[in-house]
Amino acid sequence: MGSMTSDDDLEALLRHVTAERDAVPSHVTEAAKAAWELRDLDTQLAALVADSWRDEPAVATRDHAGTLRMLTFTSDGASIEVDVEVDVVTGTRRLRGFVTGAEGDLVVERNGSRLTVPVVDGQFDVEGLEPGPARLSVYGTDGRRIVTTWVSL
Repeated sequence: MGSMTSDDDLEALLRHVTAERDAVPSHVTEAAKAAWELRDLDTQLAALVADSWRDEPAVATRDHAGTLRMLTFTSDGASIEVDVEVDVVTGTRRLRGFVTGAEGDLVVERNGSRLTVPVVDGQFDVEGLEPGPARLSVYGTDGRRIVTTWVSL
């Protein structure tokens, strides 16, 4: 009669085979991480209410092959307006914008990293961002954290 394995050994073998043959797609893992980060009940989601590339597709063709994109995020009492400029030489992004109804620094979250950007007189400016998914966060004047939806830069 063959050797028998314990339940733990069998479970380990099944986990290994499943991980190789049926791995979780990376976009599912990233979405799960993003959902987990919103678990704070005091966090308020700022929805994307205007996107010049979505709302006015002709803007991309009028603006030198789409090097400028305008985004507006809003939540109760706060808004973040962002101009996304693409450097045609390096491909990096520059974010310039205006924040109302919030105070303190703006945080740019990307692929597990966070970049803190000072907000001076409601305005911010950050250069050299690589293309890819990002979201922004600030603290509202009421102390609640305000986080934008993820957007591809």
